[in-house]
Amino acid sequence: MIRLAYFYLGLPYLIFLIGWLHWYISIPISIFFVYALYCSIGSYVIDNKIIDEIRKQSKLLYLILFLLIVYLFFSGIGGYSFQNEDHHYRSAVFQDLINNQWPVVYQIKGFASENPLEGKQTFLVYYLGYWLPAAVAGKILGIKVGSFILYLWTVIGISLVLYFLCKYFNRFSIKIFWLFIAWGTLYFIGTFYTFPIKEILKGNAYLWAGNLLFADGNTGLIYWTFNQTIVPWLIILLIINQMNPKNILFLSSILFFYGPFAFIGFLSFIAYFVYKNDFSKAKLNNIDFKKFGKYLSFENVGGSFSVMAICYFYFASNSSGNVFNIVLPEIKTYLIFIFLSIGIISILLFDRYKTDLLFYLILFVLLILPFFQLGFGLDLTARASIPAMFILMLLAGEYLLKAKNGIRKNLVILYLIVAGLGHNMQFIRSVYFTSLEAASQTNLGETLSTNGNPIIKNIGDRLLVAKDKNLTIQNNLGTLKNPNNVLVRNFMGLTDQSIFYKYLAKSDGK
Repeated sequence: MIRLAYFYLGLPYLIFLIGWLHWYISIPISIFFVYALYCSIGSYVIDNKIIDEIRKQSKLLYLILFLLIVYLFFSGIGGYSFQNEDHHYRSAVFQDLINNQWPVVYQIKGFASENPLEGKQTFLVYYLGYWLPAAVAGKILGIKVGSFILYLWTVIGISLVLYFLCKYFNRFSIKIFWLFIAWGTLYFIGTFYTFPIKEILKGNAYLWAGNLLFADGNTGLIYWTFNQTIVPWLIILLIINQMNPKNILFLSSILFFYGPFAFIGFLSFIAYFVYKNDFSKAKLNNIDFKKFGKYLSFENVGGSFSVMAICYFYFASNSSGNVFNIVLPEIKTYLIFIFLSIGIISILLFDRYKTDLLFYLILFVLLILPFFQLGFGLDLTARASIPAMFILMLLAGEYLLKAKNGIRKNLVILYLIVAGLGHNMQFIRSVYFTSLEAASQTNLGETLSTNGNPIIKNIGDRLLVAKDKNLTIQNNLGTLKNPNNVLVRNFMGLTDQSIFYKYLAKSDGK
């Protein structure tokens, strides 16, 4: 499982190096990276306790795998079910990776004249690592095969996350699966203040607190931003399961490739883990700096360099990445947002973790993030919070496993039930629209619409209205250079202003 996890982390980056960089740069960097992966795998202490426990509960394993496959089927990944509006952009990225030569270059035409990219040559600058194995399959065997590989890649990724969650909690249980899919905030309750039920069911009310205050659950992150979420979860679990000074920095650097915002949100936790492992008991004037030596392994130095240097120049090319602002959210909205997103669960967990520095670090990160904006939207707040929210989930899980039965424990369970039901309305919404789409392609609408029962007739009328409207697949853009892409700057950089494109990237595919 360790080898599979590192293969899962490493393959997309190797594809990126080979597919996007000059060969004389990609070959030595790839050698550095692969050797760092090899050293990291070799440094793990193998513990088969969880594997043995899983083998003893094979029926439960098959049940969880079945539930996971269904749960991810309705995520929209792969195009087999209803997709939310973000898939307009994600499908465009995926199709451009399949249909275009790497690195993907665009001539921007047809946008509004005030768009700074209009008339310019740009190239794709985005967190594209997650798509790359599927994109290679799509280039060779067609987009349908590529879409299936993308779905399969997601099933494997979440399976690895669940395995290492079980390893972290030292048990294999359906409760851990429920904790994972139920985890989230009560942020969605805020939608009821300003939006009617119909808009909430349509998914049009998720930004009730404005464009900079947003908190999501695990289901929402998978269904909306899987490319920036799944691998960061896996990396966090690999680090926390075995705090290894030799590869903690290397693993963290890989996180930068998959999600720069998540990497930013994880930086303070890296410092905390280093402090706790080696310096928490030392006095300020008596720190043994020799302990830093074990962090100077090849993995941490050579491996991290092979990722951070390349990715820095790549992401620095993004046209929106240099837009940074300090913002002051409206105080009432901010307080309601904080109370619903982290306040309630923090109060419930406070008694157990009131002396735990990690608990306060989580709160500090989540409290200050809404005051910073990088780019033009909510990406920094919503994505940099991923590590803190995930580690808070681990604390909540530990609490439920270790706390004695009582009112507080029951309230935490109730919190998870409410959060799980709220966030998994996205699953229910996907099932509804996917079923409606499938039924509308039959003659069932014509049959039911003539029925004398008004309820049945209404169902038939709905099917007729939905017919041939393709309610499920969100692919109106087709390509990121479509003039209807209002977020074009989020995905591109100017070729004539990019160090990466000028000196590192392939030219004309060579």
